[in-house]
Amino acid sequence: MKEEIIKFLEENFNLDNYELPDEYSYSCLPLCLLDAVFSIGANYKSTQNVVDRFCDINNLEIFKSDTSEDYTIKEFIDYIDKTGVKSFAENVIKNTQRTSSTNGILKAEAVLECAKVFDRNSIQTINDFNKLLNNDIEKEYKKVKGQSSGISLSYLKMLCGDENTLKPDRHIMRFLVEFGYEGIDCINAQSIMESVVADLSAKHDGINVRKIDYIIWNYMSKRY
Repeated sequence: MKEEIIKFLEENFNLDNYELPDEYSYSCLPLCLLDAVFSIGANYKSTQNVVDRFCDINNLEIFKSDTSEDYTIKEFIDYIDKTGVKSFAENVIKNTQRTSSTNGILKAEAVLECAKVFDRNSIQTINDFNKLLNNDIEKEYKKVKGQSSGISLSYLKMLCGDENTLKPDRHIMRFLVEFGYEGIDCINAQSIMESVVADLSAKHDGINVRKIDYIIWNYMSKRY
C-alpha cells in the first residue's frame, strides 16, 4: 500500500520542484488561526475570502515581507471584542459558518476562543507559538467547541512552519482509504505519511510531511 502511494506521487507530481502556496507564509499568527479554523469542512475559497477581507479592513499585509510587522493575538482579540463576534462574522469577514451544523458555534467565535487560549499562555506571534506550544496548551485549544479533533490545530502548526505534521482531514483520510488503509485514525495517518516521506526523501530533496500533505490535499480537493 505504501509503495503504491509512493509510485503515485512520483509519477504524478514533480516532487523535486514542488512549491507550497502563499498561505504557508502568512505575516502573523491571527491570519494563520483564521485560515486553520475556517478551512475545516469548507470550500477553501471561502477561507481565503475571510483572510482577505480581514486584512483589507485592517490594512494588514497578508504575507511576510521585509517590512511587515507582527499583528499580535492581543490586537486580534481586542478588535473582535470591540467589533462584537456577530458583527465580526457578518460585516467584517462576511462568513457565518459554524463549527458544526448541529449545535456548532460560529467559527468566528471559535477563532476568538482559540486566540484567548494563546493570549492566556503568552503566545502572541508565530515565533511564540513555535516556542511555547505544549501539551497543556494543546488540550486547552481542543476544549474550544469544534476543535476537539485537533485537525485545525495540526493545520495551524503547519501554517506556522511545522514541516513534520499531517492535517488528517477528510481529503487526506479518503486518499489513504483509496490506497487500502481502511479504518485508520489520525495517529495512524500521521505514521503512514511519515513512513512515505522517509522513503521519498531518500530520492527527493526538500520533501517533508507538510509538502506531501498539501500535494495530496490539493489533488483530492479537486476531485471532491
